[in-house]
Amino acid sequence: VSTVNTASNGKYDLKVDLEQAGYELKISAPGMVPKIIAIENCEAVDLELVGKGLSAELPITLFPESDKVDFSVIRDKPVGKLVYNPSTTYLEVDERHLRNMKKTIDDLLEELKRAEEEAKAREQEFLNLVQKGDDAMASTDYNTAIASYKAALDIKTDPAVKTKLEEAQQKLKEQEEAKQQQEEFNNLMSQADKAYNDGDLDNAVSLYKQASQIDPSNAAATNKITQIETEIAQREERKQEFNDIIAKADNSMGTSDFDAAISMYKQALQLMPNDPVAKQKLEEAEQKKKAAVEEAAQEAKKREEFDELMAEAANKMSGDEWDDAKSKYQEALGLFPDEQEPKDKIAEIDAKLEEIAQAEAEAEQKQQEYDALVKKADDLFDSEDWD
Repeated sequence: VSTVNTASNGKYDLKVDLEQAGYELKISAPGMVPKIIAIENCEAVDLELVGKGLSAELPITLFPESDKVDFSVIRDKPVGKLVYNPSTTYLEVDERHLRNMKKTIDDLLEELKRAEEEAKAREQEFLNLVQKGDDAMASTDYNTAIASYKAALDIKTDPAVKTKLEEAQQKLKEQEEAKQQQEEFNNLMSQADKAYNDGDLDNAVSLYKQASQIDPSNAAATNKITQIETEIAQREERKQEFNDIIAKADNSMGTSDFDAAISMYKQALQLMPNDPVAKQKLEEAEQKKKAAVEEAAQEAKKREEFDELMAEAANKMSGDEWDDAKSKYQEALGLFPDEQEPKDKIAEIDAKLEEIAQAEAEAEQKQQEYDALVKKADDLFDSEDWD
């Protein structure tokens, strides 16, 4: 095997030993598909006739290597043949073989053209997908970006696009986490607002603080926390004042000073309008006041009736109507069992009645004695017992 470098015009001289039957001439260049030229029937050369050598021209064009087409058919086989013709003493081109190989090469080149066009189209599709992914990234549409980068990488492997895909996936993860945090923040704020509107300040401030931990920069949450903490402090002050007023009102209830108690319970409810205990105590005080007023009215009526009975009884006593007087005093005592005067009058009447009864008994006894003496005298008179 010998190697010959061509001149700049591509021409070269080749010296071979014509004693061999044939030769293969391999033409190559870096990055190009090599071609083989066969020289055949050299053993028929008449060295005396050809003199010092033979010459032939066979244009050879090399084309670039490509992984898109299998060039082994022309890389491993002669694309052209030079055959020695003894009758002309020339190296002649095997036209039939050349036509066949030309067709093969043309088919390969057409296949290469289609492959390159497809590759170009695929490259354009790749670029379009990458651009679509870049545009989606710019608009924070990370799902579209990921799908576009993946589709681009299905066309071909590209480290830069792979990095873009990883970045989009990371951004999507961060976006989803941010979305989840925002949803959690909104949910906590909604719960906090409801708790605040329901008057549950302690739960409201706790929920607002949880929301603020998720988004510390959110002014709405931090402002609400400050506002409610101030309201809680004011509430505690009102609660202390409220408790003091309730205690005083309870003391007034203990002394049956219902008007004072009612006034203070109402004052307490001005501080805490929805307090159920204060409402209950106010209702109880009002009920007890009403009952006390009714009781006082009944007491006054009883006292009036008592006084009337006592007056009637006194009139009866002054007329010596002792039984009627006693009956009136007993009625009066029934109204006020603890009153001493009717008891004393009844005792006085009982004593008087006993005195009357005793006098009547003595008078009755004297009358009986008198009647007995008269009867005895009458009997003696009738018997003429004058002694």
